[in-house]
Amino acid sequence: MELIRYLYILLIIIISGRELKSQPAPAVDENIHSLITFGGNAVTSWGDDDFCQIFFFVVPYSQTSPVYLRVFDPDTGGDLDEVKGGFNTVVNFSIYGGTGCWSDTAAQSIHPGGNFKSGYLMTERNFGADPKFDKKWHTFGPLSPFEGEKAEKLGGHVFKIIAQGISGDDDNIYKYFLSTNPGENIPVEGGNLFTCKYHFRLPDNQKEVCHIYPFADDKTISVQISNFDWDNDGIIRVFSVAKNGINCEVSGEDNWISKTLPIVEEEKNSSIEIQFIKNQNETIRNFKGIILLLLTISLPVINADPQDYNFRSFSSSEGLAAPYVYSTIQESQGYLWIGTADGLSKYNVFTFKTFTIPDSVADNFITSAIDDGSCLWFGHRNGRITWFDGKKFKPVNYNGRQLSSITHFAKSPDGRI
Repeated sequence: MELIRYLYILLIIIISGRELKSQPAPAVDENIHSLITFGGNAVTSWGDDDFCQIFFFVVPYSQTSPVYLRVFDPDTGGDLDEVKGGFNTVVNFSIYGGTGCWSDTAAQSIHPGGNFKSGYLMTERNFGADPKFDKKWHTFGPLSPFEGEKAEKLGGHVFKIIAQGISGDDDNIYKYFLSTNPGENIPVEGGNLFTCKYHFRLPDNQKEVCHIYPFADDKTISVQISNFDWDNDGIIRVFSVAKNGINCEVSGEDNWISKTLPIVEEEKNSSIEIQFIKNQNETIRNFKGIILLLLTISLPVINADPQDYNFRSFSSSEGLAAPYVYSTIQESQGYLWIGTADGLSKYNVFTFKTFTIPDSVADNFITSAIDDGSCLWFGHRNGRITWFDGKKFKPVNYNGRQLSSITHFAKSPDGRI
């Protein structure tokens, strides 16, 4: 018998499709026209719900020489971009590396907020209406591969690029390419670009069909396909070895809609094709959409057979806050919380995230923990207590009294701690 817990993985829209080869974003086989980001003063019903697009790019460990991230037509002005009256938009492109630039949960969130600009800022530039960048490539770099965040499960170092509308209300239309050369598009062997939430523009030609190809591994049990502001201007259809053109609900103006499809056994370890087919009865130009894919993954975490245990050890080199552990607790959502002498670490099966005094934890030395069903409680060596409501840490006021170390918690039959 296995104990199964479910993790919801947002990092699904892998731009390289089925293979980890360097590609532009959008990828050629997707037949998607371009990426889009509106100015910060735009109206969301025009097709952008947050005026911000985050992409990640992986540089494989085998790549030791510098790489370059190139942006096509980064300015907002000229023939390719969509004007709303007169061009007045400024979009900021910024690149981040270092610890947390990818693994921080805020960076992977579908709605930018909190510490979504995690890691350290390597380079940035604002682009307005500037003819010298119209229909031309701008190159960021050189970027040392070793400045990215090391990600074993992705096989390389990860960087983050954020395109964010600062002001104005026009539609900035652009593309990316990960290159080994600052002056031309030469692929990084084994490189990859991906995003958690895809803001894009479809071709004007009604007969062209666009595609994306999420991969369902052997642990995937369902896929949720969400779209924003589709305006009922076409259809979204899903194909696989077991699905022959299932239609997804499409959203109306300025709203999200979702459809969840189960993944059957024969679909595991294969790609799913999601098609975007434009309205054949009406010519619609500058059609934009936002797609979010949510794959539900089942992960076995405990094997109940006493003769078959799998152990894995962790240390500070894997991201644990400190080498000595004083408390552990697994809460209802499956996350493991680990108390150390130098911070509280949260483990999500892939990475550690550490919380300390600046995050409103009462003290960095955590000695005990308990889950009361709605909140987590943490005791500290200095006698302080911190509770966590699922969103924020809140220290308990102790009114300056001298306190002893809290070595354990207990829960009464009526639920009191």
